[in-house]
Amino acid sequence: MYINTIYIVQHINQNNILATEQYGFRNNSSTEKAPFRLINEILLALNNQLTVGGTFCDLVKAYDSVNHDILLYEYEFYRLRGNTIIPQ
Repeated sequence: MYINTIYIVQHINQNNILATEQYGFRNNSSTEKAPFRLINEILLALNNQLTVGGTFCDLVKAYDSVNHDILLYEYEFYRLRGNTIIPQ
């Protein structure tokens, strides 16, 4: 299973499936980089005398509301099934 995970991560990276703003579940990245980038962007704007505002949402239960049929469709769309890659 570990080897399949490596191939899945390679597949995701080679096909640019995740947005660059996705910090979790990526090599050489962590969710700690997200607040660092946010604070850095805010400080840059403030240094340039720009007005800064923000809207923050608590997404703790976000995965509880995911439609699993849509999620499975997305997996198929990106040629993923279980822990394997579907050949083209």
